[in-house]
Amino acid sequence: MLLGEPARTRYDLNFNCCGFPVRVSPFFWLMGLFLGLPIADRNQVVYLLKFHEFGASTDIEQLPQNWAFVLLWIGALFLSILIHELGHTIVLRKCGISSHIVLYHLGGLAVRDGSTYAGYGHTQQLNSKNQIMVSAAGPAAQLLLAGLVFAVLRIGGFRVPYFETVFGVHLPVGTGLPISNTLLCMFLFYLLVPSIAWAIFNLLPVYPLDGGHISRELFLLLNPREGIRYSLTLSIATAGGIAIYMFSRDNIFVAVMMGWLGYSSYQILQAYMGNRFGGPGRSSW
Repeated sequence: MLLGEPARTRYDLNFNCCGFPVRVSPFFWLMGLFLGLPIADRNQVVYLLKFHEFGASTDIEQLPQNWAFVLLWIGALFLSILIHELGHTIVLRKCGISSHIVLYHLGGLAVRDGSTYAGYGHTQQLNSKNQIMVSAAGPAAQLLLAGLVFAVLRIGGFRVPYFETVFGVHLPVGTGLPISNTLLCMFLFYLLVPSIAWAIFNLLPVYPLDGGHISRELFLLLNPREGIRYSLTLSIATAGGIAIYMFSRDNIFVAVMMGWLGYSSYQILQAYMGNRFGGPGRSSW
């Protein structure tokens, strides 16, 4: 869950999934296109197939055009992030809170009906333990999806497409039959990338990621008076450290994103400390 709900547009896609209203902003598709172009190019596909020994055909003349891989990537990204947000909304429903899903240029949101975003407090409708469950449910749903893909392929005797995460962790490919269908192989690859990397990223203790929600509630359980300040301080330190690390690895996109999130946490901390004497600062975030 990232930041506040974006404004509606006339080009939004609206539908229901598992009983939850879903709204997809046109900027979600643009974000998917932006992220997908570098890995959907046929030359990049050939590199991935060869380097990771996926087993599919690497004859570039026999591969589909770039647009086919772009569509595969956007479809896989859409499915993965939708499942992430469904994890949040299902647990919210178990807690008696209605919500809807929004997919937009920063990912997805599980928006509690009638809620507002105020920066640093937590919802008065959930206690800390329930809030932790809600926040953890999104990444857990994506990791479960990745686990099911792994399990089905391994049970079927197939090799699992793998990749190196942004943190340098290699996922094992294992042994087994190669997936000879290039489109299926790349779709599974594209599905695993956000399902694992997005889940790991969201578990970082950085505001306003799911891990930031979790760390805030854990600190509040341990120290109700200083919990929010401690969680914001951890958010700033974590985001800053990762930004420096990613910059050293020439991953400018992630470095800038983490720097922005760290600065946002700093601004929230300043606002929270400024309002400290006016109340405990627990509002609707």
